[in-house]
Amino acid sequence: MAANMGLEGPEELEQLAFKRINEGKIKEGLKFVLRAAKGYEEEGKKGDAARLYKYLGYILLERTKLIEKSRPFLLKSAYLYIDLIEKEITRPGVNLDTLDDYCSNVLEVFLTLNDERNLMKYAEEFAAIYEDLGNSYRDNDDITMAIRAYESAYRYYKIIDSIESYKRIAEILI
Repeated sequence: MAANMGLEGPEELEQLAFKRINEGKIKEGLKFVLRAAKGYEEEGKKGDAARLYKYLGYILLERTKLIEKSRPFLLKSAYLYIDLIEKEITRPGVNLDTLDDYCSNVLEVFLTLNDERNLMKYAEEFAAIYEDLGNSYRDNDDITMAIRAYESAYRYYKIIDSIESYKRIAEILI
């Protein structure tokens, strides 16, 4: 088995990683998780890479109770999700469910890392993105999608405690 270790793709490495983890070989499994994440990243599968880096970060945090051990992996995950957000919002048909998932993952990482500066920075950016999306949907008479986008903007403005902004969004929704 060791002779062909470099031949597996990230999917196989991920399967092997979780097999090892389930067998109780945590350290070996985590090494495979890292290799799989890097492999996904090299293949341009940022969503899969971000998911595994986040998993690795949380496992390290759980096992060591040290944020500093998990920080590099969690940050890597957050920045991959930010890349995915940028890609999603430039698509002609933005998938709000996908965008919500990516944004939530970014904020969850910064919350876990007690990084209030980045938490607030990105919550504000996400609020503006959703407000712009809401305006676009409203201009195109897609009221259902406009409401969804405005509701997300409202949530993010609440996080940063931008009273004027979330009141403005609430008025639009009413």
